[in-house]
Amino acid sequence: MRRKILPMMLMSAVMITGCSVNDAESSTSEITNSTEEISNESETAVVAQTTETDDTETEDTEIEEQDSAIDNKALEEQYIEAVKNLYENNIDLFGNIVENFHDAPEYNKFAIADVDNDGALELILSWKDSTVAGRWGGVYQYDLNKQEYYSEGLREPEITFYDNGVAYEPWRHNQGPSEMWPFDASLYNADTDQYEHVFSADSWSKNMVEEDFPDDIDTDGAGVVYYTDINSEEGLDYDNPISQSAFDSIYNQYFGDAKEISIDYYELSEDGMNDYLSASRDNSGTAEKDGAQSKVTTDEALLVFAGGDMSVLADGQTEEYYIPDFAGDDFTYEYTFLDLDADNENELVIQKEGEPQGYLAIFNADAGKVYCWFSDSIEVLCYDYPLDNGLMVHEYDYGEIVTYSVYSFAQNGQMTDLTTMVCEEPTGSNASSKEPEYRIDDQTVSKEEFEETLKTTISDHLLSPLVWTKM
Repeated sequence: MRRKILPMMLMSAVMITGCSVNDAESSTSEITNSTEEISNESETAVVAQTTETDDTETEDTEIEEQDSAIDNKALEEQYIEAVKNLYENNIDLFGNIVENFHDAPEYNKFAIADVDNDGALELILSWKDSTVAGRWGGVYQYDLNKQEYYSEGLREPEITFYDNGVAYEPWRHNQGPSEMWPFDASLYNADTDQYEHVFSADSWSKNMVEEDFPDDIDTDGAGVVYYTDINSEEGLDYDNPISQSAFDSIYNQYFGDAKEISIDYYELSEDGMNDYLSASRDNSGTAEKDGAQSKVTTDEALLVFAGGDMSVLADGQTEEYYIPDFAGDDFTYEYTFLDLDADNENELVIQKEGEPQGYLAIFNADAGKVYCWFSDSIEVLCYDYPLDNGLMVHEYDYGEIVTYSVYSFAQNGQMTDLTTMVCEEPTGSNASSKEPEYRIDDQTVSKEEFEETLKTTISDHLLSPLVWTKM
């Protein structure tokens, strides 16, 4: 839905294309790994008919469990064939050709698990190898009787599941003054085997845009107000914001005591399928290993990685992001630590020595493993660099036009656009025929106002060369 208050300008698609390996909406909800055991096929039971007996209920339960195990084996076989059809032929579960934008299977993931806790395995898909508009995902069930697939109601490529049946789906964009990434929440209904929408939420953070902020609504003094669709049949109600405490009451009803379910995701490729089949046969020792890793602090893991130990990288990172062997590469790299997501723990920023145009990447650590949030080495005219206040800048130098987009990271690695400044100063033969133009968040401003904003927002916060450590 189009926002009704202070929409933030995004860079045009022409300027963004090809600039970064990792899309801004990409990561919230972060795909995490754990072990989901697949039920083994039970031995066939022969149940003799009996007359009146006190054990009837017990026998019925045993038969249901055996049928469930047999069904899950058949379901798993269907899902395996469906996944193969996707990565071999680009055909989805319903016979449609899917967009394969980069021809990069590492962008796409699958999982086979009973995520809704109904006793039957589901196929969870995340397809991101496409334009942002073409990305899709969800939870899918195969009906063995009808021999057809159906969706359980979710549609986004990044979904977080909770043990109370709630599913969290972050929006693909965050285009407003919101530190919280907008999201949809759904609740599983066992009667319909569907995730049904319960509410959506967005917010306005005063520290990002103070002008016209509704202080009268912010009765808690939290510096933020929220928008939901709880009382609206037409999407988010941007005309009626609510306070922090009112939002907490809604949020805690669904997320308060819920615990996130960890899902094992695999690359949607032949290698990923082999990994899945191998893991389903033998996943012993994983819990013990993960427990040992969780004792490693964030800074320790990042320091080990900065020292050249690639083994601390989480699985799949080098397939999804370009991460060179910093110690053995022909180029020289440098690193620094910054708290980019305001959680009082550092992130690791690595760049080509003195040249963020050549390479820049951001890493976060969790439970002793290092995850890449961002990696850019594609286009030297389009590059990113950090500021000393924890914000990031995406700069695009395109001939006579220079664009500066300031953004921040949330604690899940998602990016939030804060402000965009565009300077267009004609040169050469264009200098006499076209006037210079300066814009801030799609508003034309004077050269003096632009330069002052550029100074206070970016130039005054550039990192000193002394903060970088050569690798």
